[in-house]
Amino acid sequence: PAVGRTLGPRLILEDASIPYKRTMWMGQGELPPTVVATPCIVVDGEAISQTMAIMEVVADHAGVRPPSSQDDKSRQTMLNLHDIDEQAINKRNTDKAMTMEDCAEFTNSRVKQFMVAVEAAYGAQSGPYFCGSRVTMVDFQLASTILKLNTVLGAVNVMKMLKTSAPSLVVAFNGMMARPNIRKWVDGGFSGEPLSPATMPHILASNTAWASGKLKVFMKAGCPFCSKLAAFLGEAQLMHKVSFEPDDDVARHAVKAACGKVSFPAFEYEPGKFMLESDDIINKFAQDNNVDISKLKAFNFVFSMEAPSMMKNFTKMFKLGLKNAGGFPQLFEELDKQ
Repeated sequence: PAVGRTLGPRLILEDASIPYKRTMWMGQGELPPTVVATPCIVVDGEAISQTMAIMEVVADHAGVRPPSSQDDKSRQTMLNLHDIDEQAINKRNTDKAMTMEDCAEFTNSRVKQFMVAVEAAYGAQSGPYFCGSRVTMVDFQLASTILKLNTVLGAVNVMKMLKTSAPSLVVAFNGMMARPNIRKWVDGGFSGEPLSPATMPHILASNTAWASGKLKVFMKAGCPFCSKLAAFLGEAQLMHKVSFEPDDDVARHAVKAACGKVSFPAFEYEPGKFMLESDDIINKFAQDNNVDISKLKAFNFVFSMEAPSMMKNFTKMFKLGLKNAGGFPQLFEELDKQ
């Protein structure tokens, strides 16, 4: 139920604009006889599992496999990258939450050890990528690994270490992130999928936002108060500071555990600490970023409660509908019928 280990292969597919169908396997039904774990890929009726094997199959289809003379070196480099992102994820996916200091320590020890070895492989080339000027599957694996490490251990920790100890990898990573299809897919939130599944709560539920340097705002699709907050953040030019998180079971559990109720939008200003009510959240962002709300013309035209606006009319209609229906459950039941 997430991008997870499919990130590397899907970066290749997205970059090459190769269409594919994503199917979630939730432990129900039979897997193909040769497959014992997911992810797996089915090509021309043949099922192939294990992430590194999938990378090679997808690379063949996209034409990004390194030359045969680089086979051993490329496999070793890819396995180093895959190994360290798995170790980092397993490190975070425990009952003991890690502090930023813990993440920095792990980054500057274990992660650094692996990335310095990868740096040596890249440094032997004359161009920015593993095979010089040509992009190959190794570079896609590098991009996948750094994206995961940034989420799991904090971009501020990972990129600082790489700039000092593995500068060639920073150049290659930035080059991969500048590729239009990759940039579009990553910035678009991986087609709406979380990077890590909800079964890894210590990665996704409370750590993703502060680890990436962004503040988490839980939003409910179609909610007018969430729309109000989104409009404010957009006109105030603060969207780059936040990560919109979906209304799902993980989010609802986290919000209810902290606040005693579920309400959207919900702003997680510190891991496990939430602020509710759209006006309070907007005022908090405005105060912290020196934004004068009264000067946001489009926002106030639509959402002001001090003058005639769409939001003011909506609130009146909502209260009338609530009164006529006899309560929230009855009103939402009637709305669902429309």
